[in-house]
Amino acid sequence: MKPDVLACILENLSDGFYAMDSNLCLTYINKKALAFLAKHKTEVIGKSFSEVFPTTMVKDLRQMYKQAVQADKEAEFEYYYEPLASWFELRMFPNAGNLYVFFYDITKLKIKNLELQKARDELQTYKNQLEELVKERTCELEAANNSLKAENLQRQQIEMALRASEKRFAMAFSASPIMMGIHDKDGRFIDVNNKFLSNTGWSKYEVIGRTIGDLKLCYECAPAVLEKTIAERAGISNLETYYLTKRGERREVLLSNEVVNFNGRDLILLLMNDITEQRAFEKELSKLESLNLVGQMAASVAHEIRNPMTAARGFLQLLGKRLTNERDHGYIEIVIEELDRINHIITQFLSLARNRTIQTACINLNDVINSLYPIIQADAMMNNKEIKLDLAGDIPRLTLDEREIRQLILNLVRNGLEAMESGGKLTIQTYLDNQDVILAIQDEGSGIDAAVLDKLGTPFITTKPQGTGLGLSVCYSIVERHHGRITVDSSLKGTTFYVMLPNKNCC
Repeated sequence: MKPDVLACILENLSDGFYAMDSNLCLTYINKKALAFLAKHKTEVIGKSFSEVFPTTMVKDLRQMYKQAVQADKEAEFEYYYEPLASWFELRMFPNAGNLYVFFYDITKLKIKNLELQKARDELQTYKNQLEELVKERTCELEAANNSLKAENLQRQQIEMALRASEKRFAMAFSASPIMMGIHDKDGRFIDVNNKFLSNTGWSKYEVIGRTIGDLKLCYECAPAVLEKTIAERAGISNLETYYLTKRGERREVLLSNEVVNFNGRDLILLLMNDITEQRAFEKELSKLESLNLVGQMAASVAHEIRNPMTAARGFLQLLGKRLTNERDHGYIEIVIEELDRINHIITQFLSLARNRTIQTACINLNDVINSLYPIIQADAMMNNKEIKLDLAGDIPRLTLDEREIRQLILNLVRNGLEAMESGGKLTIQTYLDNQDVILAIQDEGSGIDAAVLDKLGTPFITTKPQGTGLGLSVCYSIVERHHGRITVDSSLKGTTFYVMLPNKNCC
């Protein structure tokens, strides 16, 4: 905008306007502001505002200017000028050290506001009077309707108790640690709780309106259970079955149901107690108890068996030296080998004892593997198989019994080699997982049958024609004594044994 146009606009404003520099000296003032001051422009331009404005205003204006400049943004103030008995609104705009001020008379607006407040006060008075009148009439009505109020109160109490009961049921239903659902006689779900959704993986939107069969929940037993419940109007209790999650995972469950009446409609309350982890724990506990029992039995009889075996072996060796017949000498060697095999089996039995004392030291698992590598590699090469090492360089030292860990690795590696055909590759890997050290041994065999997989580690369970079923049992016992865990992943492409060894401060 051209300066002369801007000056024309400012000059003819209905508001007073003036501009000051950083020293609060006036650099511009329009007609309206000059009229208020009753001064000529030559008397104010270049002068300090304290020389121009009335003395009674200077102190207040200085404080306003200071606030506006410090805030560095638009500021508004209301100011009462007593000599004129008038109110003014000041709007100040600081910019690059300068201060631009608009002011105008708001006295009439103030008077209007006072008149409005007076009208409001009068209206409040009328309102108070009306409220008093209503209060008097209300008291009269209350006296006439005491009996009706008592009836209403009783009804409200009954309704509140019912709502509280419904609320408690809804809270218990939603927060229950057991999977719960409500469905109709056709098996179509009306509602399910949070545990049901989290365990199955379905969303509420996907479940409501669909049937048990649609979701494949206990689909083998669901029709019969539903038919029996409806026909006999009697629920079932703790039927052990299973259900399938959205991802197809099978989980064990205790199923119960009951016919309940909701607002005059018969519905079925379904309760499913997931016992998958409990059953897995029971299997593991049974396996460990079997291992410990076998170990205890072995410890109690090992001494009594080994003494006569040692004597028999010694006399057989003496007898073998005296025999000249090559065939008889071969028979002696066979008997000695069988005695050694019995001694090896007893040693494995003793390894199953849970309370067996171990001698630990602070060692690196990779060092143990590297020391065994020549033995393992030779074994593999003799059978046209390959060993691959993939050892992480940053694993920490662990508190281990080196002899037992060597036995663990050799057992798992030899099992893997025996599971593969000629040309197969066995991978030994170490890595960190959440600060724990993982030993993974992966073969390229045909996998382990599902029926055997659940029983792995149980004494005398084996898939080998000449196996004793003690090798893996020993591995499980060793890992347990080191407070670790073994998990197995098996498919038609091979099997991987994962041994988790906890990372405790050992050095």
